[in-house]
This record gives sequence, C-alpha cells and structure tokens, in this order.
Amino acid sequence: MKIVMVEWEDARSDGGWQYKNDDLDISKCVTIGLLQYDKPNRVIIAQSKSDSGNWADRIAIPKCCIKRMRKLKVETATWMDNCGDASLRHPKYSRCLPLAH
Repeated sequence: MKIVMVEWEDARSDGGWQYKNDDLDISKCVTIGLLQYDKPNRVIIAQSKSDSGNWADRIAIPKCCIKRMRKLKVETATWMDNCGDASLRHPKYSRCLPLAH
C-alpha cells in the first residue's frame, strides 16, 4: 500500500459583483493519502482502508490537474520497545500500556 502526496490544481469560482479588472486564479491543492488506483486518466486517493479491504473518504483527481505526485516514506513508531507484541509504551509514561483488542 502506497502513501502518496499529490500536488494538483483545481478550478476556483466566486459569486457576486466583481470589478471588471479583477483576476481569478486557480486553486493549488495538496492531498496526502493511500493510493487506491492509478488509472490512465485519474488517481484515486483514500483517507482510510479497513482490514476487510474497504476504502473510505476517497477523492478522484484528474491526471491533467496533477502537477506532481510522489510516494511518501513512512517511519514506523518506536513506542514498541521492550513491551512485547500486545502492548505499547506511550512516550509520556514509563510503563507499558496494553493495546485494545
């Protein structure tokens, strides 16, 4: 599973009366999430994935809008030192805390 950062541009609009020489620029966006699909014309990024394989909070970004996409390196947490597989050492506490099952 890849975690990616996508820098992309989106349309912007405004409402109401504008001065006739007012400019309206595009929105520059950044999305970070789990890469579900890399299709020929779009990527689909999800916020979450369950252990049953379902995805949640997805966004489809057209490739023509993408300026840059890169895989992010994820560092693993170091809280698991000397506590065993079923516990967690919280940085604020000196004792090992059991994980919820």
